[in-house]
Amino acid sequence: MANTDAIVLRQKEIGGINIYHAMGHKGQGYNVMHLESATSEHGLGCTDDILDIAPLCKVYRTGSVIETSNGVVTKAECYYDGRTYTIEEFIKEKKIKFITKSTGGKVTDTARETYWQNLIDKYNVVLVCPAGNQASSGVTCAFPDKVSFIIGAVGISDSGVIKAKTYTGQGASVDFSYFTGDQE
Repeated sequence: MANTDAIVLRQKEIGGINIYHAMGHKGQGYNVMHLESATSEHGLGCTDDILDIAPLCKVYRTGSVIETSNGVVTKAECYYDGRTYTIEEFIKEKKIKFITKSTGGKVTDTARETYWQNLIDKYNVVLVCPAGNQASSGVTCAFPDKVSFIIGAVGISDSGVIKAKTYTGQGASVDFSYFTGDQE
């Protein structure tokens, strides 16, 4: 169901989402894998934000575990509908195009970077994550910077000015910024 919150509607107008919707582009045919737990309230809010922008896409909320040892990913699993999948199996079976995870943390190990880059090359998936919730620590995100699009968080002040949220990472690593919907 579309969000009717006045702030979200204004954000969609400023962000041009309404124009895409009017042209018929509403996310149909795109499958999104959101790597936050299906029971997470934050994950639910993120799913709502995705559906505000692309209401006809399919969002799969999965938890995930990625483990490395000696510079190699040894375990990469997700959970959906009572079943454990490898992340690659899930991408292939569900025809995933976008993968998101809205958590902080700086991922710098080359094993994860190589793992994700291989999946990007093989399945043409796009990784998207926020610039993090630790502005004083710079940009932090759930995926390695080199293989993902990093989104900064912005809002609209009471006087109508668009400005970065105080908690978002900022700087050259941020690929673009967008509104936080009705989440704070």
